[in-house]
Amino acid sequence: MELKLVDHLKLSTKLTVNYACEYSDDTRFYVIGDTGIFIIEPKGQPFNSYPKLACRNDYIKPSNYMICDNVDADINKFYPDLDKFDLYESVCRIELSANLKNTSPLVFKVLRAHWSARDLVEGQQCALGVTTNVFGLEIYVKNINESEVVSYKSVLNVSEEIMAYLKPSWKRVDKLIADSRLKELKNRVENISTTAFYWGPVFSISGKKYSILFVGHINGHITVLRIGQIDPISLLKPDCKILGRYKTTLDRITALHWEQTTYTRGGLCLGDLKGCLNLLQISDLDEENVDFSDETQIWKEQDCIAVDKIILFDYELTTFLVIVKANFLIFNAINEEGQLFDRKALNAANFYVSGVEHIGENSLVVLTFTGELKKVTLTISYNKIHVEESPLNVPNIDFSRQRTHGFLMSKNQVLFKILTTPCRSRDASKGRQFINLYVFYDTKKDAFQKLWDNHTNSLRDYWDCFEALRLISFKEKRFPWVGIDPNLNYDKLSLTQLKTLRIISKISETLYTHVPKIESYDIKPYLILHYLVCIKNAVYRINKLMNMKNQGVELSKFQMRSIDLQNMFLKEMVVQDVLAKANVGETFIDEVYEVMQMANEMKFPDMQQCFWCGEKLIGSTCIPPHADNRCSYSLMPITLIPGFKCPYCKASVHKEIESEAGDLCCIYCDVPLEKRYRSSVPIENDRNEGAGSSKETDWCQGPDEVKSECYGDCFAGVDDFNEDGVCEDVALLSDDDSEASDLKFVYDNLEKLTVDSAVEAGS
Repeated sequence: MELKLVDHLKLSTKLTVNYACEYSDDTRFYVIGDTGIFIIEPKGQPFNSYPKLACRNDYIKPSNYMICDNVDADINKFYPDLDKFDLYESVCRIELSANLKNTSPLVFKVLRAHWSARDLVEGQQCALGVTTNVFGLEIYVKNINESEVVSYKSVLNVSEEIMAYLKPSWKRVDKLIADSRLKELKNRVENISTTAFYWGPVFSISGKKYSILFVGHINGHITVLRIGQIDPISLLKPDCKILGRYKTTLDRITALHWEQTTYTRGGLCLGDLKGCLNLLQISDLDEENVDFSDETQIWKEQDCIAVDKIILFDYELTTFLVIVKANFLIFNAINEEGQLFDRKALNAANFYVSGVEHIGENSLVVLTFTGELKKVTLTISYNKIHVEESPLNVPNIDFSRQRTHGFLMSKNQVLFKILTTPCRSRDASKGRQFINLYVFYDTKKDAFQKLWDNHTNSLRDYWDCFEALRLISFKEKRFPWVGIDPNLNYDKLSLTQLKTLRIISKISETLYTHVPKIESYDIKPYLILHYLVCIKNAVYRINKLMNMKNQGVELSKFQMRSIDLQNMFLKEMVVQDVLAKANVGETFIDEVYEVMQMANEMKFPDMQQCFWCGEKLIGSTCIPPHADNRCSYSLMPITLIPGFKCPYCKASVHKEIESEAGDLCCIYCDVPLEKRYRSSVPIENDRNEGAGSSKETDWCQGPDEVKSECYGDCFAGVDDFNEDGVCEDVALLSDDDSEASDLKFVYDNLEKLTVDSAVEAGS
């Protein structure tokens, strides 16, 4: 690893916790600051001409939810009767007295957070679990409202779910003496307070997706919950069921790690405050109650050094269990029979380890509090663990003035980020409290070659390579395609390779004026590559729909019209000599010819009219030409609100496409599309059951409610609703295939409007 600094960002707060950052499976990452948690989402922007990391920043304010304020045992009612030792303990334990009156207001902070697996949130997104300094656990998801404003909303309070599960077993405390009340308060709070949690993978039960959440508590208990898939549009509370609780032999749980062995079974590693580590077998994850068995001690010594992190990976028939405790890494080697055959400890450096990641095969990257970065490699020889340490250089950071709190490695390990905060007292006295986020490029990793060797048929997990190429190209003032074959045969390239070159070509054209000397330009123009990708996508979709029709599936009018439009688009490409200009060969020509030949033999329904000018659609653009919005999948027009939108290139997709595929991705960027539309039909609620009950239309309830602030009741005094529940006096603007439209009627009349008629109307 050879790091080169390519960017430096600052966040206006300070770092106070260790392991303060983490990547999600959908490429976002968080940074836990003193005032809240920052969510940084990389944005694919090959057109960005600024040599800065392309990203958007969001912020989650810590929740003010207090468990002690909701357990029906208020400390304010009995603390004057406690003896001084119990009183001191209660005041010092924030989880017991966070709601204590006549004290300084509590400052809520985030202690830890973890991303769920991909696809727990609809749209192949991750949810974020967040624990505060009063040990409440809530789940947040990304939400986009009608105005495309992004925010993070809490959809589930896990602490409340656990509280509701335990509440039936609580005793009444009204008539108990103060000591007994305090004991009951401790019992309730310790049973609910979250000190560690871990997400399991997403799996399906009867066609529905779920994830398992393991929660560790102050008193050593473990709670297992099953959480259903979350809808980020409605923000409704997801299905949540507690599958079981288990009392471990450990003290306060500080770290968890789940390793799934079969579809419904696995092992949960548990570390506690005293430094012990156990392994617990859990099975029947798809049942109503899980089964706990075989709690095994892995590390028995109570050295009073808390377990900070647990890492598990396999290498050459050996399972390595790594326990991180302050500045020590303890390596445990387990054979195929599950027997521990060797153990070795490594003192990483002074103070403690602030970040550690498994980087593939048998290696770890370890970062210490004082800024020492090293690669640790594990091997087995003669049934003994051998540890090799290799120091790594971190340029451009003065670690005498800064301390680290974690690091991040991108999906393909081409971008390396380090979090630091100033540590000198003079900086603190001058108010210099901020977070430094240093972004490095690993020059030992060839980002372009990684893209070119991509065999996944998707660019989704390779956008860190594009961003690395863009940043390093601006830094070195060179083109990102250095090393490409100037005689590359574009006719033989896969769709993924064409998409790759399309994005790299856009970066090159953005960078063109910054390159001081241009000797050759060995890549095709962006517009040509864009057309080639569009042709490939059109051919693929038409073939897919044709195969469905041949198998007896009746295509909708929308699908038939889209085939007609895409066929016309292919004809436009032929007439405009795009294939000749792109210098492609027989593969492209044969594919286009076969599709056009099949489409020309089909009978299509009458094409719909343009929503704006009234002319029938005959191609990818309207004649006479004017601005309109077309679906990137089907070329069908989108009149007002797109069904889906790409978060990177902003390509729009019609909502009818949802019926063709489950998880929709952008046809250009391969990233999941964001759902944009909402239903406009109201929901009728039976307010009064029985004879004579009347149904009232509720426009503010249900999964498709409008979440943004409304400054007036748009439907006040309106009672005239048709049989579909829609007000006939209001024109609902949406993607409607019908030729008759209220909006079109308005525009038709606007064309006939003159100055004289306007004066007459005014008089």
